[in-house]
Amino acid sequence: MIMRMAAAAAAASLLALAAGTALAQSALQDQIVQNGRLQTSDPQVDGAFYDCYAIDAQAGDAWTITLQSEDFDSYLAIGSGSSCGGSMSVFGTNDDGDGIGLNSRLSYSFDYSGRYLVRVTSLGDGDTGRYTILGVRSRGGGSTALPTRVLLRGTEYGNLEAGDRAEAGGGAYFDCFTFGALNGQAVTITHSSTDFDSYLKLFAGVSCDGAELARDDDGAGSLNSRIQYTFDEDGIYSVRASSLTRDTGAYTLEVELR
Repeated sequence: MIMRMAAAAAAASLLALAAGTALAQSALQDQIVQNGRLQTSDPQVDGAFYDCYAIDAQAGDAWTITLQSEDFDSYLAIGSGSSCGGSMSVFGTNDDGDGIGLNSRLSYSFDYSGRYLVRVTSLGDGDTGRYTILGVRSRGGGSTALPTRVLLRGTEYGNLEAGDRAEAGGGAYFDCFTFGALNGQAVTITHSSTDFDSYLKLFAGVSCDGAELARDDDGAGSLNSRIQYTFDEDGIYSVRASSLTRDTGAYTLEVELR
């Protein structure tokens, strides 16, 4: 398997490797973005290779897990047991999540605290390749209070409004989107709006602050923005979609990650 992003483990929010090669745990508060690879050395279930992850959930937690891959038709299963193999007690599955093509998305609310398993696999037998798994938790069954949204390939729709995060010193409102990328992948992000002059910034890390990698104002023509960037290492990245000034309104974010 390829390198997985490692961070200090948070006891209340953990997406960790539970089977297969022992690798570093990954925890980013209530949101996890992690890169992986299905390969022929992985275990198999019903003819398909799989990786196994664990969620340490508290009663009332609701988790949404998204699995995306350009290399295979992804498939997700969630359940319990000692492994993600044939003995796993499966609670739910998903093949193609609504509006995300051959990527998978599975949401589940937990009535009891404990460790639960997430099986990452392909729909077809023997498929291999790279993937990104993204996990977001909502505490106590309420809406998630995360500063970020998971960014997938395709089109996202948003709305800047008073009360959104804002740049320091009374600056522009912005939405923050988080995604995982692999060494050598290139991303094109286009931010457009008929309500305001759009502005984009790309960051290393999960929360749209810290090390800024790129920015753009009018690169997509007119008052629309576009960032094109090639990554030189596996990692977690985030993009800040804002207006050039403190304007509000609807926008579209188009993403191509290849």
